[in-house]
Amino acid sequence: MVGPMTAGWGSLLSALPESQARTFKGMIDTIKGNIGFNELTAMRAASPTGGALGQVSERELALLTSVLGSLDAGQAPEVLKANLTAIKTHFENWKATVQQAQNESAGGTTGGDLTFNW
Repeated sequence: MVGPMTAGWGSLLSALPESQARTFKGMIDTIKGNIGFNELTAMRAASPTGGALGQVSERELALLTSVLGSLDAGQAPEVLKANLTAIKTHFENWKATVQQAQNESAGGTTGGDLTFNW
């Protein structure tokens, strides 16, 4: 969906209901939310008490959601595509690592299938 009608100047069309840019913005927001939640979960899991973070401000959450790459639809489409590709690669590598660990610990069985349709 990354293109001139959804990214860069086309991102301004996200204010229009039912536009491709609005749909794309929603998808980007979902990806950013998942990244932020995953980062918070990992940080809390790494804490001995599990609660060392306390409350997280909106600014801190915005930084966490961009830890894998900027997902601002206002960027040039080619930059946004490159960032989405890098994030997809990151999660595919993570998926392969998790599956390999599951195979090794369970004697060859795998967990659930994770798919990315970006």
